[in-house]
Amino acid sequence: MQTLPDYLQYDIGPEPEAGQMGAVSDWLPFCDFKVASGQVCVCDPVFSPPQADMEVMIDLPAGDYLVEGRGIAYGSDRRVAGLRCLRTGRTGLPGDVLGKVGVDTGQIGLCDSEAFGSAAAKLDDDEFNEKLESI
Repeated sequence: MQTLPDYLQYDIGPEPEAGQMGAVSDWLPFCDFKVASGQVCVCDPVFSPPQADMEVMIDLPAGDYLVEGRGIAYGSDRRVAGLRCLRTGRTGLPGDVLGKVGVDTGQIGLCDSEAFGSAAAKLDDDEFNEKLESI
């Protein structure tokens, strides 16, 4: 089965033509995700710790989840076009929009809010920034 990282690894090919519509992939597995606290933050990682106007907080039952992504290809250029988080073993269905997330760096991530806060609190500013820059 192809994964999202597999999809994003592509051979150099033709450049997209002006006005070309992108081809969207199916949902592809990305990673397993453990939610312990029951609260997940979706945000641009550069805004860490999360800022209220740049994040969406979602209450989820604690447990094991699968993060999936959908890609979009424009000629030889492939990018992530969507992200979703499903209970392990469940099938995804369209749902309500839960909010808008500010994205300034072309990145988006999700984290268990309590686990992230606990880990971040153990780092001084320089260590925190070093970890953030490695994303």
